[in-house]
Amino acid sequence: MSKNRVSVYAILGIGYAIFGVIILGLCVYAIMRIGFIDDNLKQINNINSVKQRVAIDFRGSVHDRSIAIRDVVLHTPQSKDSLESIVKEIKTLESNYAQARDRMAKMFEASNGLDAQEKEILSRIDAINTKALPLIDEIISLRKSSQDQAAFARLQEVRPMFVSWLGVINEFINLEESKNQAITPLVADVVAVFKIVFIISVVLSIVLGVGIAFFIIRYLSKILGGEPNVASGIVRLIASGNLQESITAPENSMLKDIANMQAKLKSIVSEILTSAQEIFTNTKAVEEANANSQKASMTQSDTAKSSATQIAKIAQGITQITEIAKQTEENSAKTLESAKKGKEAMADTQATIDEVTQMVNTSAGQILELEKQSNEISSSTNLIAEIADQTNLLALNAAIEAARAGEHGRGFAVVADEVRKLAERTQESTAQIATIIKHIQDEIKRVSNSMSQAVPRAQKSIELAEQTSTLLDEIEAQATDSLAKAQSVSTQSNEQEESIVSVEQRMQEMVQISNDTNVLMEKSHTAIAELSKISTTLKENIGFFRL
Repeated sequence: MSKNRVSVYAILGIGYAIFGVIILGLCVYAIMRIGFIDDNLKQINNINSVKQRVAIDFRGSVHDRSIAIRDVVLHTPQSKDSLESIVKEIKTLESNYAQARDRMAKMFEASNGLDAQEKEILSRIDAINTKALPLIDEIISLRKSSQDQAAFARLQEVRPMFVSWLGVINEFINLEESKNQAITPLVADVVAVFKIVFIISVVLSIVLGVGIAFFIIRYLSKILGGEPNVASGIVRLIASGNLQESITAPENSMLKDIANMQAKLKSIVSEILTSAQEIFTNTKAVEEANANSQKASMTQSDTAKSSATQIAKIAQGITQITEIAKQTEENSAKTLESAKKGKEAMADTQATIDEVTQMVNTSAGQILELEKQSNEISSSTNLIAEIADQTNLLALNAAIEAARAGEHGRGFAVVADEVRKLAERTQESTAQIATIIKHIQDEIKRVSNSMSQAVPRAQKSIELAEQTSTLLDEIEAQATDSLAKAQSVSTQSNEQEESIVSVEQRMQEMVQISNDTNVLMEKSHTAIAELSKISTTLKENIGFFRL
């Protein structure tokens, strides 16, 4: 698959990032607009409305006091309320007014919360209040002193002042109302715009979300090459050893990669199966060759034992010849009879030596044949070692391909590891066989060298026998010269006896070598049987896959 392809995590991250940016932008915009609305609502509720409430308190106090002053002036003894109660009410209204003015001063004037126009109106209200209070007190005082006309005159003077006072207070109230009315459309406009922006953002988010979802679905379909359950099912088939399933997938997709992996695994398993079959076939051939070699070695051992027995007989005969020669030397009178007996014994000796020579030549040929077969076994062992190396390499490639497949290739990785272990065991067994065969070849060379030395000695024994026969003929013809000839025969018999003893020792060594060769052949047979078992196990494991 392409290395430049954007990962699924990146696609999802980009999609969520876009949503996050939209939501963040919408939140920032909402916070700004809500802050604007909150500030203006605070201006209306916490400032303008409070000022307006204080001004309304002003107006209520002034209005009620104007009525109370009128009642004071118009009070008669028949009135329901007493004059003192009306005066008390006026004082209460004045106190309420003063408290409201204090609230205005503490809340706004101290914090510079009044604009110039508000300050100007409040200054006029305070000026009227300052002028009106003495007149009110004077009216009350005149009324208490029963100066009704003067009190009425003052009432006429105060009346327009109260009207003006209420007008200025209403002006302040209207000012705050106008401010609230000016702020309200702004807030309404902001709310309307925010509503539109919010709707557009929601619609845009929905469209963008659908687009991103469509893109991700299309991208995943392209990168997977099909439905995920299809890919999972194919991977399960491969993990179960089924490589027969045909996979059709678009290029540069995960399903295509799985198809390529299946094809590669199929090729590797096919090659391993072929190699396992070759190992099995060659192991059988090596096993047969080893059996033949073992049989030849046993035959060689039997022949060597027989040759040793014959040579022992020859040694015994030569000992007899030596004794006869000594008797001839001691008693020349019996030379002729002894010569005849020696001639007969020498004839037997010559025949025996001929047999020994023939056996030695036969053994030499068998040794050469054994050496040839051991070379063939060595060649077969090298072939097995090469096949085991190739199997190990194929198992390594299979393990690499399984590792690339990740979790989906874990089942095949286990099989590849078993194949690699079998290949390693094959290599170890092959190395043991090679070592055993090398030892056999060395022993065969030693036997061959000994046999090459035994043949000339046997030939020499034949020549000595012929010479002895000639001497016996001469003894028979020349009895007078028997003593000298007997001495010569005695000397030559001693030499012949030494040669025969040497040959006997060589034959005993050859018997021992043959026995050692048989033991090595048994070990080779065991190793080859183990190799055959390994190749059979390899075939069974590879049989897990269905091609």
